[in-house]
Amino acid sequence: MRATITQANTGKLVSTSKFAGYDHCLNPYVGCEFGCKYCYVRFFIKGDTPWGEWVRIRWHIHKKLAAELTKVGPTRLVIGTMCDPYQPAEIKHRLTRASLKLIAASDTRMKKVGIFTRSPLIVQDAELIASLPRARVHFTVSPFDEKTRKIVEPYPISAKARFRAIEKLQKAGIRVHVNVAPALPIVSDRLIEPYAKILATMKVNEFFVDPMQPYSDSFDAMREAMGGSEEWAAIEDIVLNKRNYRIWKQEFHRKWTEAWKKVRDRSPNTMPISSDHASKKKIDMNTGEYLDWESYDQYEGK
Repeated sequence: MRATITQANTGKLVSTSKFAGYDHCLNPYVGCEFGCKYCYVRFFIKGDTPWGEWVRIRWHIHKKLAAELTKVGPTRLVIGTMCDPYQPAEIKHRLTRASLKLIAASDTRMKKVGIFTRSPLIVQDAELIASLPRARVHFTVSPFDEKTRKIVEPYPISAKARFRAIEKLQKAGIRVHVNVAPALPIVSDRLIEPYAKILATMKVNEFFVDPMQPYSDSFDAMREAMGGSEEWAAIEDIVLNKRNYRIWKQEFHRKWTEAWKKVRDRSPNTMPISSDHASKKKIDMNTGEYLDWESYDQYEGK
Protein backbone atom coordinates (compact mmCIF):
# COMPACT_ATOMS: atom_id res chain seq x y z
CA MET A 1 0.00 0.00 0.00
CA ARG A 2 1.36 3.42 -0.97
CA ALA A 3 1.19 6.13 1.65
CA THR A 4 -1.03 9.19 1.37
CA ILE A 5 1.22 12.20 0.76
CA THR A 6 0.21 15.62 2.11
CA GLN A 7 1.93 18.89 3.00
CA ALA A 8 3.28 19.30 6.53
CA ASN A 9 2.76 22.51 8.45
CA THR A 10 5.44 25.17 8.06
CA GLY A 11 6.82 24.88 11.58
CA LYS A 12 10.40 24.75 12.83
CA LEU A 13 12.72 22.48 10.86
CA VAL A 14 15.83 22.23 13.04
CA SER A 15 15.22 21.03 16.59
CA THR A 16 17.32 20.13 19.60
CA SER A 17 18.47 16.52 19.34
CA LYS A 18 18.10 13.90 22.05
CA PHE A 19 20.52 11.61 20.23
CA ALA A 20 23.89 11.47 21.96
CA GLY A 21 26.67 12.82 19.81
CA TYR A 22 24.42 15.35 18.09
CA ASP A 23 23.17 18.79 19.11
CA HIS A 24 20.39 19.32 16.56
CA CYS A 25 18.25 17.21 14.25
CA LEU A 26 16.39 17.66 10.98
CA ASN A 27 13.61 15.50 9.54
CA PRO A 28 12.68 16.27 5.92
CA TYR A 29 9.44 14.30 6.26
CA VAL A 30 6.85 13.73 8.97
CA GLY A 31 5.93 10.06 9.01
CA CYS A 32 7.63 7.25 7.12
CA GLU A 33 6.34 5.20 4.22
CA PHE A 34 8.56 2.26 5.17
CA GLY A 35 6.19 1.62 8.10
CA CYS A 36 8.40 -0.94 9.84
CA LYS A 37 6.46 -2.72 12.57
CA TYR A 38 9.28 -2.33 15.09
CA CYS A 39 9.79 1.41 14.53
CA TYR A 40 9.85 3.36 17.80
CA VAL A 41 8.59 6.53 16.08
CA ARG A 42 5.05 5.17 15.79
CA PHE A 43 4.95 5.56 19.60
CA PHE A 44 5.67 9.30 19.35
CA ILE A 45 3.95 10.49 16.16
CA LYS A 46 0.33 9.72 15.32
CA GLY A 47 -1.67 10.13 12.14
CA ASP A 48 -5.28 9.64 11.10
CA THR A 49 -4.33 6.30 9.52
CA PRO A 50 -1.87 3.60 10.67
CA TRP A 51 1.88 4.25 10.75
CA GLY A 52 3.38 3.82 7.30
CA GLU A 53 0.21 4.82 5.45
CA TRP A 54 0.79 8.58 5.57
CA VAL A 55 3.67 10.98 4.96
CA ARG A 56 3.75 14.76 5.24
CA ILE A 57 6.37 16.50 3.14
CA ARG A 58 8.13 19.55 4.62
CA TRP A 59 8.31 21.56 1.42
CA HIS A 60 9.20 24.74 3.31
CA ILE A 61 12.72 23.33 3.62
CA HIS A 62 13.46 25.16 0.36
CA LYS A 63 12.52 28.54 1.84
CA LYS A 64 13.33 28.29 5.53
CA LEU A 65 16.14 25.82 6.19
CA ALA A 66 19.03 28.13 5.22
CA ALA A 67 17.91 30.76 7.74
CA GLU A 68 17.44 28.18 10.49
CA LEU A 69 20.92 26.78 9.91
CA THR A 70 22.36 30.26 10.25
CA LYS A 71 20.43 30.79 13.46
CA VAL A 72 21.68 27.61 15.19
CA GLY A 73 25.27 28.24 14.09
CA PRO A 74 28.02 25.58 14.00
CA THR A 75 26.52 22.40 15.40
CA ARG A 76 26.48 18.61 15.18
CA LEU A 77 23.44 17.93 13.00
CA VAL A 78 21.74 14.59 12.42
CA ILE A 79 19.14 13.91 9.73
CA GLY A 80 16.43 11.26 10.10
CA THR A 81 15.69 10.77 13.78
CA MET A 82 11.90 10.56 13.29
CA CYS A 83 11.67 9.33 9.70
CA ASP A 84 13.87 7.62 7.15
CA PRO A 85 15.11 10.51 4.97
CA TYR A 86 15.51 8.09 2.07
CA GLN A 87 12.04 6.56 2.21
CA PRO A 88 10.20 6.10 -1.13
CA ALA A 89 8.83 9.68 -1.03
CA GLU A 90 12.39 10.93 -1.53
CA ILE A 91 12.44 9.47 -5.06
CA LYS A 92 9.98 12.15 -6.17
CA HIS A 93 10.28 15.00 -3.69
CA ARG A 94 14.08 15.06 -3.05
CA LEU A 95 13.72 16.99 0.20
CA THR A 96 16.68 15.21 1.78
CA ARG A 97 18.89 16.06 -1.18
CA ALA A 98 17.68 19.66 -1.02
CA SER A 99 18.56 19.75 2.68
CA LEU A 100 22.07 18.42 2.04
CA LYS A 101 22.66 21.02 -0.65
CA LEU A 102 21.56 23.80 1.67
CA ILE A 103 23.80 22.47 4.43
CA ALA A 104 26.75 22.32 2.02
CA ALA A 105 26.09 25.88 0.83
CA SER A 106 25.49 27.34 4.28
CA ASP A 107 27.86 29.97 5.68
CA THR A 108 27.52 28.08 8.96
CA ARG A 109 30.08 25.31 8.88
CA MET A 110 28.67 22.25 10.59
CA LYS A 111 30.79 20.46 13.18
CA LYS A 112 29.39 17.09 12.08
CA VAL A 113 26.59 15.82 9.84
CA GLY A 114 25.05 12.39 10.35
CA ILE A 115 22.26 10.56 8.53
CA PHE A 116 20.12 7.67 9.79
CA THR A 117 18.70 5.36 7.12
CA ARG A 118 18.10 1.78 6.06
CA SER A 119 17.63 2.62 2.39
CA PRO A 120 20.07 2.00 -0.49
CA LEU A 121 18.58 5.12 -2.10
CA ILE A 122 21.13 7.11 -0.09
CA VAL A 123 23.85 6.02 -2.52
CA GLN A 124 22.54 8.56 -5.05
CA ASP A 125 23.78 11.34 -2.74
CA ALA A 126 27.10 9.74 -1.79
CA GLU A 127 29.25 12.41 -3.44
CA LEU A 128 27.29 15.22 -1.80
CA ILE A 129 27.40 13.56 1.63
CA ALA A 130 31.14 12.95 1.35
CA SER A 131 31.69 16.69 0.89
CA LEU A 132 30.12 17.57 4.26
CA PRO A 133 32.17 18.05 7.45
CA ARG A 134 32.68 14.90 9.53
CA ALA A 135 30.00 13.19 7.45
CA ARG A 136 28.83 9.78 8.55
CA VAL A 137 25.91 7.47 7.76
CA HIS A 138 24.22 5.36 10.42
CA PHE A 139 22.92 2.49 8.30
CA THR A 140 20.47 0.02 9.85
CA VAL A 141 20.64 -3.64 8.93
CA SER A 142 17.85 -5.35 10.86
CA PRO A 143 19.04 -8.74 12.24
CA PHE A 144 16.23 -10.84 10.78
CA ASP A 145 16.13 -13.63 8.22
CA GLU A 146 14.40 -12.67 4.98
CA LYS A 147 11.17 -14.48 5.91
CA THR A 148 10.85 -12.48 9.13
CA ARG A 149 11.89 -9.27 7.38
CA LYS A 150 9.01 -9.61 4.90
CA ILE A 151 6.60 -9.94 7.81
CA VAL A 152 7.76 -6.92 9.81
CA GLU A 153 8.89 -4.56 7.04
CA PRO A 154 6.24 -3.53 4.48
CA TYR A 155 9.15 -2.50 2.20
CA PRO A 156 11.55 -5.40 2.93
CA ILE A 157 14.99 -4.37 1.69
CA SER A 158 17.21 -7.45 1.84
CA ALA A 159 20.30 -7.57 4.01
CA LYS A 160 22.40 -8.14 0.87
CA ALA A 161 21.08 -4.93 -0.71
CA ARG A 162 21.86 -2.98 2.45
CA PHE A 163 25.39 -4.34 2.71
CA ARG A 164 25.98 -3.48 -0.96
CA ALA A 165 24.87 0.08 -0.28
CA ILE A 166 27.20 0.29 2.72
CA GLU A 167 30.11 -0.83 0.53
CA LYS A 168 29.33 1.91 -2.00
CA LEU A 169 29.22 4.55 0.73
CA GLN A 170 32.57 3.34 2.05
CA LYS A 171 34.09 3.53 -1.43
CA ALA A 172 32.87 7.15 -1.61
CA GLY A 173 34.95 7.89 1.48
CA ILE A 174 32.03 8.17 3.90
CA ARG A 175 32.33 6.96 7.47
CA VAL A 176 29.69 4.25 7.99
CA HIS A 177 28.24 3.11 11.30
CA VAL A 178 26.16 -0.05 10.94
CA ASN A 179 23.22 -0.38 13.33
CA VAL A 180 22.42 -4.06 13.85
CA ALA A 181 18.98 -3.39 15.22
CA PRO A 182 16.42 -3.99 16.55
CA ALA A 183 17.63 -7.35 17.85
CA LEU A 184 15.05 -9.85 19.11
CA PRO A 185 15.54 -13.11 21.00
CA ILE A 186 15.79 -16.30 18.94
CA VAL A 187 15.48 -14.76 15.44
CA SER A 188 18.47 -12.46 15.91
CA ASP A 189 20.55 -15.03 17.79
CA ARG A 190 20.88 -17.08 14.60
CA LEU A 191 22.56 -14.22 12.73
CA ILE A 192 25.30 -13.35 15.21
CA GLU A 193 28.16 -15.26 13.59
CA PRO A 194 27.13 -14.61 9.95
CA TYR A 195 26.79 -10.86 10.55
CA ALA A 196 30.06 -10.68 12.52
CA LYS A 197 31.88 -12.26 9.56
CA ILE A 198 30.28 -9.87 7.06
CA LEU A 199 31.05 -6.77 9.12
CA ALA A 200 34.66 -7.85 9.60
CA THR A 201 35.10 -8.61 5.92
CA MET A 202 33.64 -5.22 4.99
CA LYS A 203 35.87 -3.47 7.54
CA VAL A 204 33.14 -1.06 8.59
CA ASN A 205 34.20 1.85 10.78
CA GLU A 206 31.86 0.84 13.54
CA PHE A 207 28.78 -1.21 14.32
CA PHE A 208 26.20 -1.17 17.09
CA VAL A 209 24.32 -4.23 18.29
CA ASP A 210 21.10 -3.02 19.89
CA PRO A 211 18.11 -4.95 21.33
CA MET A 212 14.60 -3.75 20.58
CA GLN A 213 12.99 -1.27 22.93
CA PRO A 214 9.52 -2.77 23.53
CA TYR A 215 7.47 0.42 23.34
CA SER A 216 3.81 -0.54 23.55
CA ASP A 217 2.79 0.60 20.05
CA SER A 218 5.76 -0.92 18.26
CA PHE A 219 5.66 -4.18 20.21
CA ASP A 220 1.92 -4.50 19.61
CA ALA A 221 2.58 -4.07 15.88
CA MET A 222 5.27 -6.75 16.04
CA ARG A 223 2.86 -9.07 17.86
CA GLU A 224 0.23 -8.51 15.18
CA ALA A 225 2.75 -9.28 12.42
CA MET A 226 4.58 -12.20 14.02
CA GLY A 227 1.93 -13.61 16.34
CA GLY A 228 1.22 -16.52 14.02
CA SER A 229 4.81 -17.75 13.97
CA GLU A 230 5.91 -20.75 16.03
CA GLU A 231 8.58 -18.70 17.81
CA TRP A 232 6.57 -15.66 18.80
CA ALA A 233 5.29 -16.99 22.14
CA ALA A 234 8.86 -17.69 23.26
CA ILE A 235 10.05 -14.29 22.03
CA GLU A 236 7.25 -12.49 23.88
CA ASP A 237 7.90 -14.47 27.06
CA ILE A 238 11.48 -13.20 27.06
CA VAL A 239 10.93 -9.58 26.02
CA LEU A 240 7.98 -8.78 28.28
CA ASN A 241 9.56 -10.30 31.38
CA LYS A 242 12.15 -7.81 32.67
CA ARG A 243 14.31 -10.48 34.28
CA ASN A 244 14.20 -12.78 31.27
CA TYR A 245 14.96 -9.91 28.89
CA ARG A 246 17.89 -8.73 31.00
CA ILE A 247 19.35 -12.24 31.06
CA TRP A 248 18.87 -12.65 27.31
CA LYS A 249 20.56 -9.31 26.57
CA GLN A 250 23.54 -10.29 28.69
CA GLU A 251 23.82 -13.59 26.85
CA PHE A 252 23.33 -11.87 23.48
CA HIS A 253 26.19 -9.50 24.30
CA ARG A 254 28.39 -12.45 25.33
CA LYS A 255 27.68 -14.32 22.10
CA TRP A 256 28.42 -11.25 19.98
CA THR A 257 31.65 -10.62 21.85
CA GLU A 258 32.78 -14.19 21.29
CA ALA A 259 31.78 -14.11 17.62
CA TRP A 260 33.67 -10.87 17.07
CA LYS A 261 36.82 -12.23 18.73
CA LYS A 262 36.95 -14.93 16.06
CA VAL A 263 37.00 -12.44 13.17
CA ARG A 264 38.28 -9.11 14.48
CA ASP A 265 41.79 -9.70 13.10
CA ARG A 266 40.26 -9.15 9.67
CA SER A 267 39.21 -5.63 10.69
CA PRO A 268 41.37 -4.35 13.57
CA ASN A 269 40.20 -0.73 13.16
CA THR A 270 36.49 -1.49 13.55
CA MET A 271 34.81 -0.31 16.76
CA PRO A 272 32.28 -3.01 17.81
CA ILE A 273 29.74 -1.73 20.31
CA SER A 274 27.10 -3.58 22.27
CA SER A 275 24.34 -1.09 22.93
CA ASP A 276 21.27 -1.19 25.11
CA HIS A 277 19.01 1.87 25.18
CA ALA A 278 17.16 0.60 28.22
CA SER A 279 20.26 0.61 30.43
CA LYS A 280 21.83 3.53 28.52
CA LYS A 281 25.13 1.68 28.41
CA LYS A 282 27.46 1.04 25.52
CA ILE A 283 30.27 -1.49 25.71
CA ASP A 284 33.34 -1.70 23.50
CA MET A 285 33.35 -5.38 22.58
CA ASN A 286 37.09 -5.27 21.92
CA THR A 287 37.94 -4.28 25.49
CA GLY A 288 34.80 -4.93 27.52
CA GLU A 289 34.93 -1.35 28.80
CA TYR A 290 31.95 1.00 29.05
CA LEU A 291 32.00 3.98 26.70
CA ASP A 292 31.08 7.43 27.89
CA TRP A 293 29.79 9.83 25.26
CA GLU A 294 32.68 12.28 25.57
CA SER A 295 35.34 9.69 24.78
CA TYR A 296 33.12 8.08 22.16
CA ASP A 297 32.65 11.33 20.26
CA GLN A 298 36.41 11.87 20.29
CA TYR A 299 36.92 8.40 18.82
CA GLU A 300 34.32 8.70 16.10
CA GLY A 301 35.67 12.08 15.10
CA LYS A 302 38.81 10.47 13.75
